[in-house]
Amino acid sequence: MSNFGQAEESGEGFVNKLYTGIENFKVTHVCPSQEELQSIFGENAKEDTYILTNNDGHKQVKIVLYLDNMAEEGEPSIKTRVTFFVTNAPRLTNDGSKTQHINVYGKTAWLAPDAVLAPSGNYELQGGKGVYILEGKGVRPAFQGEEALIGFIRNLLNLPSLKNAKDPSQSESQFSVNDWNVMFTGNFSSIKNVIMSSPNKVGLVLGVKTVESGSMYQDVYNRGSLRQWAKNGKKFTYIRKELTDAQTNGAYPNTVFGNPDFVLREYTADAAPTNEAALVSSNAAPAKSFFSTANKSSFTSDVSSDDVPF
Repeated sequence: MSNFGQAEESGEGFVNKLYTGIENFKVTHVCPSQEELQSIFGENAKEDTYILTNNDGHKQVKIVLYLDNMAEEGEPSIKTRVTFFVTNAPRLTNDGSKTQHINVYGKTAWLAPDAVLAPSGNYELQGGKGVYILEGKGVRPAFQGEEALIGFIRNLLNLPSLKNAKDPSQSESQFSVNDWNVMFTGNFSSIKNVIMSSPNKVGLVLGVKTVESGSMYQDVYNRGSLRQWAKNGKKFTYIRKELTDAQTNGAYPNTVFGNPDFVLREYTADAAPTNEAALVSSNAAPAKSFFSTANKSSFTSDVSSDDVPF
């Protein structure tokens, strides 16, 4: 059984024109079958492969989410997809001294093997901004790639942070190890049920990727996402920093994400980015899961004034 807070409705691939900037999208399909792909693209649609093995021999799942911005009259219609890779292996620091852990509320922290719970039942960790609390409920090693996917789902469901939840269960957002083991066999029913339960859109950063042949394709930044209301708030500090850090570390070397204001624009190859815009160019264990029901959201938020995830 998955445990996710109930989705609160939130306010606000397949493209000919290409776009950069932030747009809100509804998820229309999750890892669609061949029959579903044919219903979308026609009988010549290519079958996708969702179960892979990485270079280290670990099994991976490719979670493919098809997106539609559900454009209203006068707005550009954008249909694309975003892909998450989750690997059946723990995520370690470069020196192997710590393992990323995730709790039932979708929060993560790096824990050493000798980390112990405080009397409060939580992990009290020293961070750059002081003591960081990782609530102890449901803490387990995170799978590689799990953090970004859970963050996406939390934003799609519009789940409150633990400190803002009227009841802690409203913030729950974790798949169980058993759920993941089932997904590693190619059965995605648990994640489909959670994602498709949401009435909301989710905000994503669009980019344009140039491949070796010179062809250009719509790309989507998959390491961060936004609540639907965040687009209107235009406070993108956190995701802008995430994207800049990713680029600095070599990610997305062939993708242009446009101007740093993240206003949605049709991409034109001859549009010279500003110096600032150049920095936003790149290539692209509880027995059950815990996800609270999605909460309906409006175009404004009473949870946070910025785009920080917790």
